[in-house]
This record gives sequence, structure tokens and C-alpha cells, in this order.
Amino acid sequence: LPMKENRIKFPFLVNADFVPSSNREEIQGDNPWNAYLFANIGYKLVKWVGEIASKDQPKYLSLLLPSTLNIDDTDIQLLTNKFNEYYQKALEEIPFILNDKEKKVQKENILLDNTGIAQILGNQVCYDLLKTDKRFPHKDIDSKILGKDLFGIEQINKEQLIEIFNSENGKN
Repeated sequence: LPMKENRIKFPFLVNADFVPSSNREEIQGDNPWNAYLFANIGYKLVKWVGEIASKDQPKYLSLLLPSTLNIDDTDIQLLTNKFNEYYQKALEEIPFILNDKEKKVQKENILLDNTGIAQILGNQVCYDLLKTDKRFPHKDIDSKILGKDLFGIEQINKEQLIEIFNSENGKN
């Protein structure tokens, strides 16, 4: 009989040699091997997304989870904690975002434009105004998920723009 683990929902199938519970319907939540597998699932997910990052795969970021696992089931808390720890570690370490120069970069090198000003002025003018080395995600990829708190990516908003334009015009 196939295992029917339904406490954890990933947007993809995971096939691994988990140690099942005695009823073989669930996985053992306190098993070190299962914890090791969950840590690797979290880390390798980001690594895989980075490997397939391409303007030819514009929805590749949708494979990422928009938040850490939040499971109230204390039986699998070790597993979810391991997944979350290594998922966040991978998000910090791995270049998985395609920037506007078609280079895969880490999230710390990305800037999100919540104002639409880059479409009007152009990316380089925005970079110059903001005095930043960070770059916008590639225009052909669906980067909405990057605005989620989990990713912690710097976002420009209209208040910042007003402040910048005021300082450029000597009003500060």
C-alpha cells in the first residue's frame, strides 16, 4: 500500500526512503533519518530552482514555498523545523533569481520595484537614482513571490521615491 502522508503539502511530489510509522500511513516525525531527508528537501529545492532559473521558464519561482512550513502537528515538528532551517539557509546561500542581466544571483543582490517607475524611467536610471548595485529580477520571469516576507528582499515604494526626488531637487 502506498503511504498517504497528508500533513505536509508540497507543490510537488517527494519520493524518498522515509521511515514510515507502524501503521505505514505516515512518516515517523521523530526519526533522525526522516529529519535528514527533510533538511535536504528544503535545501535542494532552492538549489534545483536555481538550476532551472531561466527566462525560458518564466514561472520557475512558483516551485518555491512562499513561507516556511507551519504545521501544528507536534508529531512532525522535528521534520518541519529541519525543512524550514535548511530552506531558509538555502535561500540565503544559493543564487536562484535571474536578474535583468540574465545572471543568477542571490536574493541579497535583488531589488523589487513596487512602484512601476523602472518601466517608465528604465532600470539603469532607477539604479542611478537609488545609488544601488542591486538589480531588478528579469522582466520575463514571474517574480511576485519574491515580495513575500520570507525572502526579505529590499523593495522600493512610492514614499522612498518621493524622498529621493525631493532630495534630488534640493528640497531636503
